[in-house]
Amino acid sequence: MIKAVEWDNDRIRLLDQTLLPHEEVYIELTGHREVADAITGMKVRGAPAIGITAAFGLALGAQEIETDSREELLTGLRSISDTLAATRPTAVNLFRALERLNREAEKRGLLLGVENRYHYHQMPDYDEIGLILDRFSGGSIRYWHDLGHAHTLERLGIVDHGSLLRTYASFNAGIHIHDAIGTDDHFAPGSGEIDFTGLADWLRSPPIKILEVHKKSDRLEVMNGMEMLKSIGIV
Repeated sequence: MIKAVEWDNDRIRLLDQTLLPHEEVYIELTGHREVADAITGMKVRGAPAIGITAAFGLALGAQEIETDSREELLTGLRSISDTLAATRPTAVNLFRALERLNREAEKRGLLLGVENRYHYHQMPDYDEIGLILDRFSGGSIRYWHDLGHAHTLERLGIVDHGSLLRTYASFNAGIHIHDAIGTDDHFAPGSGEIDFTGLADWLRSPPIKILEVHKKSDRLEVMNGMEMLKSIGIV
């Protein structure tokens, strides 16, 4: 399993998630302003990892304060805490936008699908999907599952493909069907690495299924893929 963030002596070792899935690069942060810049630049993603990184940033900031005065120390820590707290207004803005979309969807009798993402630094991640679905429980927002995106994050050791399907099965409004090889997706079903048979129980129930295949697969591969999906009852 990839470690997104860890404390290493007097510094933070952080996985730069803006470079995933094509590169696995770690950066070292030695001060709280570097931490704030990393969070703002979305080098760290996901609520748990951001929280841990910010806490480590506060610890780094405490080491920067040179004083014997308790009051000066607390004042400095408050300032550092405010700097770190101001780095991620994204989630607040996201929920405001979703609230507007949810109201409009309810008026029109529509459902909105929140899709699992390909890049780990994009919103929403595994945990954030759950937060969104919980926040709008009873509304018009549902989960939308993309097979290639889930396979990519599984290959990177970030989240198990089956866990996404099992956890959000009751909210699943639809799926994007395609295959993947490594971190390259949008192949015809059956021509890559995705275990369609093993996932079939979770792929049969969503009411909407969209075949999302790019030009990298030819007509025969797509037709064979459709026959495979029919044979195991997915379509």
